[in-house]
Amino acid sequence: MRAIGVGIIGLGWMGKLHAKTIGVMREAALVAVCDSDTAAAEQVAGASGARGYADYRALLDDDAVEAVIVALPPYLNLEVVREAIRRGKHILCEKPIAHDLSDAYAIRDLASGYDRKIMIGFTERFSIANEDAHRIVQGGALGRLTFVRANCRWASKEKTFGTGGGHGSWFTDPSLGGGILTAVGIHYYDLVRWYTGAEFVEVYVAAHRPPDSPTGSEEMMTLLGHLDSGAIVLFDLVTTLPKRSPSDRRLELVGTTGSIYVDQLQHFLMAVSEHGIEVTPGLADTGLALPESMYLSEEFGSVRRELEYFVGNCVLDGAEPHPSVDDGVRALEVAVAVVHSWETGVPVALGAEPAPAESPR
Repeated sequence: MRAIGVGIIGLGWMGKLHAKTIGVMREAALVAVCDSDTAAAEQVAGASGARGYADYRALLDDDAVEAVIVALPPYLNLEVVREAIRRGKHILCEKPIAHDLSDAYAIRDLASGYDRKIMIGFTERFSIANEDAHRIVQGGALGRLTFVRANCRWASKEKTFGTGGGHGSWFTDPSLGGGILTAVGIHYYDLVRWYTGAEFVEVYVAAHRPPDSPTGSEEMMTLLGHLDSGAIVLFDLVTTLPKRSPSDRRLELVGTTGSIYVDQLQHFLMAVSEHGIEVTPGLADTGLALPESMYLSEEFGSVRRELEYFVGNCVLDGAEPHPSVDDGVRALEVAVAVVHSWETGVPVALGAEPAPAESPR
């Protein structure tokens, strides 16, 4: 199998993770990396044998780069994606697709009719447990989905949230595409759309921003959403667990004939169905079913599964990518409505222009 030459633009937490993951893949070879921090570029280039660049345009001019991973703060995505399209590169762009809808719609326009592959990096779709749950839902075991609940408990005090480490200071600035309502919550807005095949029609959000917050960002939120299928969505996110606390992410799907419970970190999945469930190929179980243990690791985690799909299925085999650019835009539309609901304190309909708020609550 031929290895696709990959370049990475942006060597923050996610960019470095992509670089490390490509190093254990057969379908891809890391040939170039770029960061405005020349020390970071030199460090990753030296460890991987890739060429290091300080200017992303120089990386895009490198003929060995066939596919590029854009792992930048969202407010920088449009310019870089535009230049990558001009040079005919396949593109994996990290979420959120942009920091505002104007840039998101511009990226969608650029991608329309483009003859290379463009994919948005929602890694949660490539979690083993999430993929298995999605397969069960699509197979009809749950009937029509009526309720989706998700929660995320994130010990951000341990992860230098917004203090220059981790994702970087942009991660807590909503104007740059950060903040938990957008940068974190957007994973779940996308998961809900993916699982249900339905669109959000209204969201109502309560959130808390401490006046003495060192990051200036919200630290917890609860979302109540309605889908055009009639299903209800309930999502809550807390980022300020005490130090040394483990993170915790769970997902529950309820349908007219079955339900699924997923522990997203332990990759534990429990399903119940009146119809029968294929959790072990060839053996249809009725009632309660528990697939064998699943796990996440550097070698076989969701980032690697995402990259293998992008390179192997899309770039090499020609499959149309998911999540698509339109998926990225749709998820950001939900995020923008979520932010407006928080700012105004009222439910916000998708597609409607909400009244401006005097200040965040």
